[in-house]
Amino acid sequence: MEELTILSKVSSAAASDLDVMPMVESFTRSLAESLPADGIGVVFLQRYATTIYLVQVEGKKSRATYLPEERRFQTDQLPLSEPSVRLGERLFEFLQPLETAPFMIPPSVYGLPLVQGGEPIGGIVVYSYQEDVPLSRKKQLLELCAQSLVVALDNCFLHLQAIQDPLTGLFNRSYFLYRLEEELSYSYRHRAPFALLMIDMDDFKAVNDLLGHAMGDKVIHRIGDLLRRSLRREDVPARYGGDEFIVMLLSCNEQAALDKAERVRQSLASKALPREEAQGLTIGCSIGMLHSSTLQGDQDVPNLLRRLDEALYRAKQAGKNRVVFLK
Repeated sequence: MEELTILSKVSSAAASDLDVMPMVESFTRSLAESLPADGIGVVFLQRYATTIYLVQVEGKKSRATYLPEERRFQTDQLPLSEPSVRLGERLFEFLQPLETAPFMIPPSVYGLPLVQGGEPIGGIVVYSYQEDVPLSRKKQLLELCAQSLVVALDNCFLHLQAIQDPLTGLFNRSYFLYRLEEELSYSYRHRAPFALLMIDMDDFKAVNDLLGHAMGDKVIHRIGDLLRRSLRREDVPARYGGDEFIVMLLSCNEQAALDKAERVRQSLASKALPREEAQGLTIGCSIGMLHSSTLQGDQDVPNLLRRLDEALYRAKQAGKNRVVFLK
């Protein structure tokens, strides 16, 4: 009866949201509160994509983040054939202490795979800093909980297909415009600050012409990964079209937005096309920016997009690879 109660609680948490990260965080916290463990971590991939998701709950602390695509090879090497202590140890290597402490594998650790459509997509690690905690005795319960998480992930990923750009994993243009209309209304009523960034890669055509379209797609995909890691979870990044991207920075004043825009510019200009792949080619990044403080209540989306495009145009005309704030 106790385990059925836990399963019901955890399954309800898994069905609580169609947004991937909040759903998995809710699931993980619910499971952590029900087990004799110090913490739980979940590492998983979206099928046919390279985004690595990581959620960790330890006591009252938690984190939910994306891992760089360079770590994909580590997920490919996970022993995901069956639940085991070894799998738990390997999964724990993706985590890090939520307190400042030397990295160490806990003395009690257990891992089990997440299997979607017959293919492993990640795993759950349950751990305790106490010795000889019999976590493996909860194998049957953990497997049932893992199944409920996989069903919930299926639902989330189906939802994502409707709002996500397939190459970058960012939101698509139509979903971004829907969110923009919502935010304009909310900002006007509650005086909530936000900023818009229009991002365009300078001289990107040369990548396709000189290095090939496969490399062009690889760079576009990498830009999506860099944007996800540069922004907060509440921000809204989208692929606007081709090599153009648009970002909404929520609850962000002018100076904070400018600082963030400059960090994004530097990251994309230096990392989107690494030197070892560039064959001597260099590309930059131009960004046009608007802030809600200068909109004077304007809620006309086409007009705002025209102004944002003008800011980007000015960045290009001023020499490219820079941020221009249109006031």
